Amino acid sequence: MRRELSNSLILYVGTALGPVFWLFDSTVHFLFYGDETLELFPRDPDELWMRTMIVALIVGFSVFAYHTSKTMLRIERERTEQTRVAEGLRHEVEIEKAKAEAVRETVHIVHDIVNNFLNNLVFFRMQAEKSEAIPEESLASLDTLISATADRINQLAEDTGTTPKGPSEPS
Repeated sequence: MRRELSNSLILYVGTALGPVFWLFDSTVHFLFYGDETLELFPRDPDELWMRTMIVALIVGFSVFAYHTSKTMLRIERERTEQTRVAEGLRHEVEIEKAKAEAVRETVHIVHDIVNNFLNNLVFFRMQAEKSEAIPEESLASLDTLISATADRINQLAEDTGTTPKGPSEPS
């Protein structure tokens, strides 16, 4: 708000300076150049042209400075808004990256847990086969279950970009 007020002040001061200059120049001519009367509108066309051009330049420059300053303020506000939006988006991206990393880590931990369980099942199967306590058909079903679960875990690993250890590898 303060900057906008000073921006408007440029226009007001510049517009007021034109007539002030006109009066000042008339007074200087009266006091120092020996004019007989204080002429607000000089009779000499060259003097009239010169004063008119100088006043036009003063007022024109103040209008130019006002519009330029106003444009700069608008651009600064837009840039500030864009920076705020960009910071918000950057923050959202960081949150999403953190969430994705947490999911990746969770999937990796689940892979480890399931693979440890599958390795224990393989060990259990080997013990059962050695003691001949479980029929061969049941052991074949257990092998199929272990293999299918390992395949599903490996497919999940490919889909998520993690690398689990298979059930036959020690964990």
